[in-house]
Amino acid sequence: MCGWVGIFGTRVTEPALRTAADTLASRGPDGFGERAVTDGRLPFGVAHRRLSIQDLSPAGAQPMHDADRGVTLVYNGELYNSPGLRTELMTRGHKFRSTSDTEVLLRGYIEWGDAVLDRIEGIFSFALVDERDGRVLLARDRLGVKPLYWADHKGVLIAGSAPRALLALQPNLDRRIDRVAIAQFLTLLWIPHPRTPWANIHKLPPAHALSFDGRTTRTWRYWTPPEPGDLPLDPDILLETLRAASDRQLLSDVPVGLLFSGGLDSTMLLHLMVDHFGTGELDALTAGYDASSQKLEFVPDDASYARRVARDLDQVRLTEVEIDVDAERDLDTLSPHFDDPVADPAAITLNRLCRASDNKVLISGVGGEELWAGYPRHENLNRARRAAALPLAVRRCMAVASPLLYGARPGPAYGARRNIQKLVRAVGDQRPSHYWRMMAQLTFNELDALVPGTATAAFDELDAQSPRLDQATLTEALAFDRDQFLPNLNLAYVDKASMAASVEVRVPMLDEVVIESTLAADSETFIGGGITKLPLRKAARGIVSDAVINRPKSGFGGPVRAWFQGAPGNQLGQRIEAVAETGLVSRDTALRVHRAASSGRQDAALAAWALVCLHSWQEEHC
Repeated sequence: MCGWVGIFGTRVTEPALRTAADTLASRGPDGFGERAVTDGRLPFGVAHRRLSIQDLSPAGAQPMHDADRGVTLVYNGELYNSPGLRTELMTRGHKFRSTSDTEVLLRGYIEWGDAVLDRIEGIFSFALVDERDGRVLLARDRLGVKPLYWADHKGVLIAGSAPRALLALQPNLDRRIDRVAIAQFLTLLWIPHPRTPWANIHKLPPAHALSFDGRTTRTWRYWTPPEPGDLPLDPDILLETLRAASDRQLLSDVPVGLLFSGGLDSTMLLHLMVDHFGTGELDALTAGYDASSQKLEFVPDDASYARRVARDLDQVRLTEVEIDVDAERDLDTLSPHFDDPVADPAAITLNRLCRASDNKVLISGVGGEELWAGYPRHENLNRARRAAALPLAVRRCMAVASPLLYGARPGPAYGARRNIQKLVRAVGDQRPSHYWRMMAQLTFNELDALVPGTATAAFDELDAQSPRLDQATLTEALAFDRDQFLPNLNLAYVDKASMAASVEVRVPMLDEVVIESTLAADSETFIGGGITKLPLRKAARGIVSDAVINRPKSGFGGPVRAWFQGAPGNQLGQRIEAVAETGLVSRDTALRVHRAASSGRQDAALAAWALVCLHSWQEEHC
């Protein structure tokens, strides 16, 4: 994977491009290149940092330029159907200088123009300058695996892989903080697109393109998910598409490893990888937690499951990485890379796994929960619908009484207490509840007290994108997860944490061939009899052991509750006090969140962690 930055509609010097690209060095430690054009219809400059994965030779370097046609490309990603596109383009007379997928994209644009977006399949963000037409085309992949940020500065377009690169390239860029975005971050752990922490820097949404000709900026959606059908997803078809996705995402000129939890998704991918590589040895990495952390998180010990699976497959070389309670060290290491903050503690776990990897490319099972309804909130949606339909007075009383459940203190019915506490808090506001509240960490009143004057705008915007909870269908819930939750939380932290270690993570379960067949099925059939992810479980029968298929759901994360209830809690509390001193949040309310997380009376560890991450973001980027 790589990083890129560009400015379009003004002249720029090569040293300025180099300085901006250096902020992306971890995304591309293997090479650097820049191109500045000071005349023509659209003066511009682009710079690129390269992580060499396909065509390791200089022929695959970027920016890639076709002098005959006058087209320049900077690109971050992988095109999984590039072999077929290359063959088709060669039959149309195109001659290739490299074996890289970058050149396939470049020549695909020369052949098809903007219609190349309908043909490419993979994970990508890019800027493609048509120098003759005086126009730049930006685009991001269908589900938002790769990031793309942009800003308008006095009629000049600036874009790239991270906000820090935009700010470095244009130091005078408007740096006003978007307080509504900060409020949404503190309640969701992520910022919905197109917002970022800066009012004038935007995320290009997944499946969108943007063009700029020096005068006009136009944005459009180039891909729309298929309408859901009325038939279940055939497990044989799902297995076939997963195998095809795995095979083509293993295309690489460097070795590929696996992020392995011993759960259903990663074990399925492990077996498909073993089938693909045959007798060759395969590297897999898993995370382990100490007993006290396991007790507070009430999740199964992933490492023990991973060991059992690895023992049955001789080709697998398993590396175990222990995740301890020293979160502050990792947080300081990662904060430069989280300039668009994501407060999922799993980022620390993932970064440690990536730093322990000998491979530049790792496969991940990210996306399975969002596609096939694997989260507890999906299983509990019917209960949530009924609770949201109760009279307001009843809901308010339940919410007021919720601290009595001690949602983050181990003991009898720990998991049930925690889930019930979260549900009654989600439906207890006076405002009508919407589905997104099932993943919120703060109620309306708590957010309004924490970031005064922002809660109405923050909640209204999210309500408009999410179905009312008392009416929500599973299909609607999964659509919100796919459109907002997945790209802005899970895929965002995976990209930032892995690229901080100069590792590319690929996600076969979000491959186009899988997406098209899954979204065309009836998602209401994905849960039955209290069992989630039914299509994937059925597809895995005969390939994955029943012990893995039937094991309890285990969330990939970090021991965040142990961080606050254990020894690091005081140090993290000091960070929360420090961010309150900046004026971004109310001090008294922030300290209440910290006390709730430390006591275990309320399951507030993630809300407190978001405050800690906000402090790191403010210290590093403001």
